[in-house]
Amino acid sequence: MFFEQIRKHNPFLNGNKTNSNRKKESERLALEEVSQLISEKKFKRALKVIDANIDNGNATNQILFKKACLLSQVKRYEEANTIWRRLSELKNKPKLAAAAQQHLETTQRIELERIKSTKHLINNLHARAKKYRQTLNNLPKLKDWSTEVDVTPLICEEAALARSADLPKLSFDLTEQSLRAGLESPLLVLDKALSLGMMGQHLTALELLEDLNQGIKNPEIKDRIKEYKDKLNSEADYYNSRKTFFLIVQTRIVTSASSIDTQRMSEDISAYTETEIKSLIFNEATSCLDESPEISLWLANSILDYYPGDGASLQLRGESLAALEREHEAIQSWKKLTDSENKDTATKAYESIAKTLTKMALLTNSSSSPSEAISFFIREHLELKLPPRFNNGLKAILEQLEPSNTDFSDPELEQQQLKLVFNTLVTECLEAQLHKQGRLNATSMDQKPGAIRKTAPKAG
Repeated sequence: MFFEQIRKHNPFLNGNKTNSNRKKESERLALEEVSQLISEKKFKRALKVIDANIDNGNATNQILFKKACLLSQVKRYEEANTIWRRLSELKNKPKLAAAAQQHLETTQRIELERIKSTKHLINNLHARAKKYRQTLNNLPKLKDWSTEVDVTPLICEEAALARSADLPKLSFDLTEQSLRAGLESPLLVLDKALSLGMMGQHLTALELLEDLNQGIKNPEIKDRIKEYKDKLNSEADYYNSRKTFFLIVQTRIVTSASSIDTQRMSEDISAYTETEIKSLIFNEATSCLDESPEISLWLANSILDYYPGDGASLQLRGESLAALEREHEAIQSWKKLTDSENKDTATKAYESIAKTLTKMALLTNSSSSPSEAISFFIREHLELKLPPRFNNGLKAILEQLEPSNTDFSDPELEQQQLKLVFNTLVTECLEAQLHKQGRLNATSMDQKPGAIRKTAPKAG
């Protein structure tokens, strides 16, 4: 009773209690507002709310912890780490200190990975420009780069310069490689769209801008997206008519830098028709396939840069990749043609895939087993949604898998038996897949998925 009377008559004590409550309430309201903004992915606005509270003297440990989280979210790792180091040293808040230490270690690891990735990107971009016989003067080389330098605006400058030099594909490569390396910037997407527009891929460029517009709330960026859309629409016909010119510039660069004889490209082909120019470049790519598959691939890709649906170039691209022992990429190139309305085109693509998979199966056979080799061949076809078919290249594998008990004097009869063995294995592989997917009653199968029967029906 005595102490209560003292408290009532001593406003100083009551004031301390009121201030403490107000501070806690202010912290609670601030954290609730910040949590709501974070759930809406409005990280920069949340950070402004945090900073306003700190400026008003409400720099509690929880507020600081939340600020560090937000700084990390917007990739301001050094500032976040400074706060987490301070919080990790708190002796009277062991749980908070432990959480801060854990976050500190995570962001340090992320920052190291980011630095490593950026270094790799810088090297790649300079190497890419060199292939086009260009020098990137704005983007520093690795020995001159500092972690404090943001490379994104520098890459955008280089992309714009590449377009000015009539090299829209180089501009595209600079932005595309940067985006794939993890640089997240709408500016890179905008430059990528302009590059595609110059390459005659007008609709693809507009789709890219529309996708960007859907995920952007910044009004300035939205205005630029609209501006770029208008630019693409107004210049579509102009750049579509300039595709062959850019293609000539691009192909001349690689052929002039190569040591192979490129007589076709030494003449003035700018006066030729679009079809003739494509044909000349395609023939050049075909002629150097055996001697220099790298050049062949570059030239085929150059045609596809400006004419993405060119079937002959897709086929040649696959052949160049196969010659470079990049079989999986080659198969993906041919796969695009297997649904072609042109029967000859689709058949040639299928045969190229089958030939490559047969070669890979033979390598599997030499290193593993005939059972695994034939399973690989069938499985790869099914994954590509292509029908597995017997071919003579598989004969050596099938004969190991199912040695004949009969000495066939008739090669045709022997061929029929091998086909029968192969078709049986295909059926079993399909049944195994269906079983795995739960489409067949498990009790109806006495074989494990992927297994090959030891015996198969004999011919006759």
